[in-house]
Amino acid sequence: MANIARIQIQLNIITELAEKLDAAKKNSSKLDSQAKANKNWKKNQVIQMPEQIVVSYKNTLCSIHSCNCHIKCQLQYIEGMGSTEFKSCAAFGSQDICSNQVCAESRNNTKCTFEHHYHDYKEWRTTEKTVEVVYDDMQQLYHLSVTKKQMLDVEINPNKRRIAFIKHAFVMALIELLKECRDMVQKVKGFNLIAYIDVVLEALNKNIEDIQDVVRRVELKAKVDFFMALLINLQNSQSSNRLTYSRR
Repeated sequence: MANIARIQIQLNIITELAEKLDAAKKNSSKLDSQAKANKNWKKNQVIQMPEQIVVSYKNTLCSIHSCNCHIKCQLQYIEGMGSTEFKSCAAFGSQDICSNQVCAESRNNTKCTFEHHYHDYKEWRTTEKTVEVVYDDMQQLYHLSVTKKQMLDVEINPNKRRIAFIKHAFVMALIELLKECRDMVQKVKGFNLIAYIDVVLEALNKNIEDIQDVVRRVELKAKVDFFMALLINLQNSQSSNRLTYSRR
């Protein structure tokens, strides 16, 4: 007879693996969506930034702020930075502090004096540049999601093969069990189990009457009770069919 317990174990294993496989697939899909949502962690962004360009005229420039304090300064070219001669520049008007509006707006409590200015044949201009911006949080989430998904996918494929293998063994065991059941049906075909039990009960009851040993009588009485219960169950299950024999 095919091992029914083995079939049940195989079914339990298939169910457990199927649940794990389903959970792994759901987590893999979730991680895939998370990776796609954060895949653009590196983007090109256009920003405006100050840049010095070479010009044909000299300007008074601030070394602290990226601003042109006096375009086309009329003073003689002053070497170095911080000369008191800058106080004669239109940006200072004989004062120590630069009065240029842009320089003043950028000052924020910084003492922007003549000491921080210089001459140069350059000019600050605002230009647009494309820079690469990296979003660290998105980058970490992306790589974490991809790594976890790869680990899950490594587990998913072997589990699929294992389920297929156990399912095959499970089906083969069921086929074997079905064949044995059919063989058994053929063997007991035409056998009247109820009538057989009835004869056994009659013999047991006669033996009980002849046995004096108390222990032996109790054992036989237990067998009688068992067969009586079995007989009643069989009769109830076949209540729609009339018996072809009569109790003696």
